[in-house]
Amino acid sequence: MRLGSPEFDITFNRQQLADYLSVDRSAMSGELSKMRDEGLLDFYKSHFRLRQG
Repeated sequence: MRLGSPEFDITFNRQQLADYLSVDRSAMSGELSKMRDEGLLDFYKSHFRLRQG
């Protein structure tokens, strides 16, 4: 990841990320999917890309 880049990787899997954020994994996954459907971000496994609005 470079500073200012819209792409980044996280070190957590979905369950670990949900635990870290203290949220339900299925609810978090649903919200991520909504954000993808709305064109806000793309993701595959632990790689995320913020989309330009």
